[in-house]
Amino acid sequence: MFRLTTFLCLSLVLFPFNLFSTEYWSPERRNAFEQQKAFLRIGLDFALSQPHFPAPTCSGVLPNFSYPAEFLQIAQFLSQWQVLDPTSPDYGGMIEAESGALGNVIQTDNTQEAIVVWCQYANLTGDTSTYRNNIDAAWTYIMNYPAYAEEGSTGDDYYRDHNCAWALWGAAWYQTVYSDSSYRWYADSCAGYMVRHQLPVFTPGSNLNAFVMGWMAGNLYRYGRWTGNTAWNDSAVVIGNKVLTWANADPVNNLSDFTWAMSSGTAVWGLCNSVFQADSLAGVNWIQT
Repeated sequence: MFRLTTFLCLSLVLFPFNLFSTEYWSPERRNAFEQQKAFLRIGLDFALSQPHFPAPTCSGVLPNFSYPAEFLQIAQFLSQWQVLDPTSPDYGGMIEAESGALGNVIQTDNTQEAIVVWCQYANLTGDTSTYRNNIDAAWTYIMNYPAYAEEGSTGDDYYRDHNCAWALWGAAWYQTVYSDSSYRWYADSCAGYMVRHQLPVFTPGSNLNAFVMGWMAGNLYRYGRWTGNTAWNDSAVVIGNKVLTWANADPVNNLSDFTWAMSSGTAVWGLCNSVFQADSLAGVNWIQT
């Protein structure tokens, strides 16, 4: 039951650590974070010892809480943090943070995430017009700063791969909601980039590559299913199996870790949406082990 317990705890306990900035981290910054992680774990242990919100009911839904209303607030909140000055080179991009050092940072991954949210809003409500201008502006930014051209030195592809995985979500939701395949070529390019720029799963000092590979595998498999491209499904399973090998090598530590904008929960999500989609029985057995 260790993996099942870990998976559930990651989704509830490590969620706050997924709120770190998702701007590109250089190798030096990644190493510095790993050196500070022991102190962050002290804070996590303290948080675990404190009273928490009531547990969800047996149906998994918190009483007196409206998920649709919360989602509508998220869509509206995002619209406040988009660059909408048409003279700005960052027109359409999403601002990284409300204030502080990242208040002037604009990134492609956040912009693609916003497209997903606004398209899901349209799908949920039937209102396809409220955020349509925001979506169009976001695509303008993304075409100027595509995911596969984001920061990082040659061979250090984690950030570009992370961005490319978000591109698949954005393009698929946009086409689903608006029946517009204008950006299908872009998502296909991002899928191809991930296939050609796979990461080494075992890296000294950090599990970031494994987390990103989980994100890649899950999104590539889902996109392959959506497009009917079995080659992308096969590539996703190859990537996912590398993540599975990494997880099994040291489950106690590898399945309870976090760094940058990701955690072990990202890797498990990726396994559940790639390798274990291809072999669901193996997935059931692994999660319950």
